[in-house]
Amino acid sequence: MKAKNYVLTVLMATSLLISGQHLYANGEPPPPPPGHILVVGSDGTAYAASHAATAQTTATPTTSIVAITSAGDKKSISVAGRVEHLALGLDSSSNAVLAAVAEKRATANGGQSAANTAGDNATTELYLVSLPFSQNATPVSVNLKGINASKPRVVNGNAYIATDVAVNNGTSAGVSSYLYVISLKGAIISQTEY
Repeated sequence: MKAKNYVLTVLMATSLLISGQHLYANGEPPPPPPGHILVVGSDGTAYAASHAATAQTTATPTTSIVAITSAGDKKSISVAGRVEHLALGLDSSSNAVLAAVAEKRATANGGQSAANTAGDNATTELYLVSLPFSQNATPVSVNLKGINASKPRVVNGNAYIATDVAVNNGTSAGVSSYLYVISLKGAIISQTEY
């Protein structure tokens, strides 16, 4: 597979140059993120997701996202998949929103892929929840094609996220990238290949 140069323009005037290589090295996906994912809101509330050290190969793992106030109060919600990114943003009414991204790499028998291989059966789940969330909050969930998702951005009442999809048409293999624009109610506004 020939390496490609990509420049990702990230909303809110931030850009990142991925140094001459695609998001894969030697055809392998990047390693999983560290065990703890953390973001902190302007009110001092921390939102964290942590993962077990062992791989779950028989079913989709569940991640618990915990909100911890500066006073030490805790609330949590559970989502399916391994959460790899958390992001905070505002909806169109300036209410806080938490966005979480989890990858699901299904195998032929329906389990979680131990080899972390990409393909048509690998998906990304975007979860959106209004803040502060209650113990029994149910996040809006949107299933997206592909893996290696970017950190989501929540701007002007929409969430923006990019994913990669492995493509193999029999004669050549490669990667297609998609940018999604998603309403905070869970509707996909656009899906653009780039």
